[in-house]
Order: sequence, then structure tokens, then C-alpha cells
Amino acid sequence: MGADLICYIAIGPKRINLTDRKVNQVARQVREYLDGCIAAAERLMLGQKDVPAPRKGPVGAKRSITFRLASSTPGDIPSFSSVEDLRSHPEYQDLVRRILADCNGEVESGYVFGKTHEDLAREVRDFVACWNNGCFRDMSYRVDPLHPRRKVVVAGELSWGDEPEGAGYQMFKKAFGLTIAQRLGVT
Repeated sequence: MGADLICYIAIGPKRINLTDRKVNQVARQVREYLDGCIAAAERLMLGQKDVPAPRKGPVGAKRSITFRLASSTPGDIPSFSSVEDLRSHPEYQDLVRRILADCNGEVESGYVFGKTHEDLAREVRDFVACWNNGCFRDMSYRVDPLHPRRKVVVAGELSWGDEPEGAGYQMFKKAFGLTIAQRLGVT
């Protein structure tokens, strides 16, 4: 057994140009997405089988969250008869986070509650600064030789199985989990 490189490999525009309008648009879309994730988890706890996929628009390729929610919900999560009962439960937020955390990292469950529009706008700006400047020790990039207007970015570290702690890796994890990267043309 040996160490493995655990990383994100992303492809996107060479430089992301960002205006305040675009920042606000992406932050609003991310908040709508997170609210959709909450609604999907709530419907699952209410016993409804037709859980809507919260991913829309430029991230339509990742519609597997509905299946993941329905197939991976732990048996120890209680069922509720009404939305009022569910939302008044003392562990409501923890239950939603547990369901979303079981989606194999597709949802950054720690950010579902408590993120304001300003917090999300800051996350968008931080990701774009990271993408444009390549400012972390665990991150490297090269211009795509087949498409000179795009670049390939790798962020990660050698690991014995633990998740990398590097700032670049964590930035990509958060950006993909919140769908910020996808909404800015990074895949």
C-alpha cells in the first residue's frame, strides 16, 4: 500500500471575468440551489417518492442527487407527517444536513443553512480569485494545448487516504459542492 494523489482536476476558461452583477446572479442561483436541496431533503423525510432534483441550468448534467437521496437515506432518520412537524423538530437542520451529507459529496451540506447572500457572494469572489491567480501551494495549472482559451487546474495533495487539507483542494471542494464552479463554466 502507498500514498495516492487525491485531487480535483478542473477545466475552464483561462480567466474568469466577474462583474458585481454576475457575482450577485451566481450567489442568488446558489442560494436557490441550496433551498432546493433543503426542499428535496424535506420531501424525502415526509415520505414522498418524487423528490425534485435541485440542480438546474448550467449544472443540469449532475441530476443524480434525487437518486442518491432516495437510495442513500439512512434508516435512522425519522419520518414526519407534516412540514410543520418536520421544521419544528429540535434536530431539523442536523437531519437535513445528514441526508445531504450522504450524497457522496455532491452537496456541500455544511453550507446549506446560515449562508447569506453576502456570504455566498464572497465565496464566488474567493473562487474566482483562486482560479485567476492560482494562489495556493497545492494548486497548479497549465493552458490547455488543444484550446488555448482554457486551462486545466489541479488542486490536491499526496495522501494516505485522508482528505487533503490544502487551501486549493478545499476551495475546489466548496466551489463544486455549492455549484459555484459549474455556474462559472468550470467543470
